[in-house]
Amino acid sequence: MAKSRRIPAYVHHKPTGQARVRINGKDHYLGKYGSPGSHEKYDELVAELVVNSHPSSCRTLNAVLAAWWAECKRRYSNGKGKLGGAGNWRPIIRLLREKCGEGRAEDLGPKTLRNILEAAAGEHDWSLSYTKMQLARVRRIYKWAVAEELVKVSAWQKLDTIELRHGRQTSSSPPVADELIEQTLPHLKPTLTDMIRLQRLTGMRPGELVIMRAQDVDRSSDVWVYQPSRHKTQHKGKDRFIYIGPQAQTIIVPYLLRATEAGFLFPTSRSGHYTTGTYQQAIYRACKRHNLKQWSPNQLRKAAATAVRKHLDVESAASLLGHSSSVVTQQHYAAADQQRAIEAAKMLG
Repeated sequence: MAKSRRIPAYVHHKPTGQARVRINGKDHYLGKYGSPGSHEKYDELVAELVVNSHPSSCRTLNAVLAAWWAECKRRYSNGKGKLGGAGNWRPIIRLLREKCGEGRAEDLGPKTLRNILEAAAGEHDWSLSYTKMQLARVRRIYKWAVAEELVKVSAWQKLDTIELRHGRQTSSSPPVADELIEQTLPHLKPTLTDMIRLQRLTGMRPGELVIMRAQDVDRSSDVWVYQPSRHKTQHKGKDRFIYIGPQAQTIIVPYLLRATEAGFLFPTSRSGHYTTGTYQQAIYRACKRHNLKQWSPNQLRKAAATAVRKHLDVESAASLLGHSSSVVTQQHYAAADQQRAIEAAKMLG
């Protein structure tokens, strides 16, 4: 059996200040140490090494994970040196590297993986739904590895037999009540108050709200259209349009007039703009400080969808939220989607 090879390290070449990786005895200089560009070059070289120099029969799981991480950042990163959605893959990649990374990728069996995941769920208090999400990520890694001919198809197929049984049981968070929203607003800064009202009216995701820029808002019609610079399904080639009705327009007009040089409507003094974390934390702190029931920005999105479904229909709610359908063709669905979303924006305000 051929001997498995370790992934070469990303190191700091102190005399030049550059990042360096040594592959097959040859040094490759990657650019300034720690820079996004140097990490991208490193990922490309490691991925190429994994594909070209490791036969599938002896390829380690660490090697496959290194190749996937390079692909993951290409797919999910926002293109500005930040991980974006790629960061969601870090926990499962780290767990697999720690528990079985040195072993052959094709040797990872369903019983071993189930035990690893259920042990992690107990140690880190993962919910059952989150544990199942991590299992789905492992399956996606192996499915991709099969397509890249890094492992045999049987290595992926056997992981499809796993049924998880252990994990903390959770219930889905309900839409936040308008009464609770109104009780919370007086305890927040005016900017945060407007952000909450805007999200409640439009149903946009928190991540779409915090990166809102003046240049991304088309005001050429009675219902404005906001197209986020990045969004959840961007890596799938899908577009995202958020429709802004009259009440929501009234909220953002002052922010459009005083947008930052970068165009952000909701800047902060410490960073370029609010993040989903700082936005959510501000709500949590206000609720805790004033003995209110805690709620999250994602519950605003559910509240908007519930209101649309009550007054219109479920298809309109799906359109407002940017959900896709598998029933009709993409072309026909997109046309119907836009009209439903516009009507929902007019109804909500």
